[in-house]
Amino acid sequence: MRDELAIARPPETGSRPRIGWIGLGQMGLPMAKNLHQSGFNLTVFNRSANRTIELAVEGVAIAQDPREVAESSDIIFTMLADDAALTSVLKGNRGLLSAEIAGRLLVDMSTISVSGSANIAAAAFEREMGYVRAPVSGSTEFARTARLTILASGSSGDIDRCRPQLDALGNRVIVVGTAEEARVLKLAINLLIGSTAATLAETLVLAELGGIDWNTTIDVIGSSAVASPFVTYKLSKLRARNFRPEFRANQIAKDFGLALACAGDRASALRIANTTMSYWRDMSVAGLGETDLVGCLSLVESLVGLPHAEAKYDSQS
Repeated sequence: MRDELAIARPPETGSRPRIGWIGLGQMGLPMAKNLHQSGFNLTVFNRSANRTIELAVEGVAIAQDPREVAESSDIIFTMLADDAALTSVLKGNRGLLSAEIAGRLLVDMSTISVSGSANIAAAAFEREMGYVRAPVSGSTEFARTARLTILASGSSGDIDRCRPQLDALGNRVIVVGTAEEARVLKLAINLLIGSTAATLAETLVLAELGGIDWNTTIDVIGSSAVASPFVTYKLSKLRARNFRPEFRANQIAKDFGLALACAGDRASALRIANTTMSYWRDMSVAGLGETDLVGCLSLVESLVGLPHAEAKYDSQS
């Protein structure tokens, strides 16, 4: 293991380090705004430039490419859609890794594969750059209000170095290991989230088939022993049949694929995960992949032949 104390760090301006942020999607934009509003010196980049306008108006520096972010930052955060997007940012034309990055720290908050993350760790080690895996648990609303749960793994020194920024992004930071543990735990949690959403849809459909009043079913679930924070939050969307995306079906499908890949040759034993994965595949085929994952209610209603299932679906309200 490298000696962190022996790595020379670039000079940090003032009392706070210079912060870079790459990725201004549904989660990334409110997270970057929280860092800016917390007083951190921020430079951002996003492949779609229109996503930077809101921050530019607030005085945030906008970089032209990932390399510029690396050159102007001490700690660089990435929040991207998948392995391919992160690889492009790191290794593409004028990517992060093309800059002089020795002594800098990369904090990736994306949900990516365990194997991909291990490759990034190797590249960071080779270039004497610190690396923290910090995937998050929570919705876009939790991102906006800085109430995310952050799972962190990496060296203790690297985690301590970015702890002030992590604390500005969430209300709980849980250190789970020194290598890829945060990746594994994040994928495990998303298995539970996706399976819960699918089971919730089947529960509601069974009650519908039995003639139970819709709001009564919602109320009973909300006051039952299964009313977890996730279920309680999603019940309000289900009550209104509002499937505007916060966590897209296509995203949970990607995460299920990563989780099953993480399990390797034992993946077939994860029976619930494999069965639930079929829902996410069918959602994509049905043109519902860009809706919220609880929109699988519409799919299940259609599968059992409930009337007017499509008319109940509203992705925009």
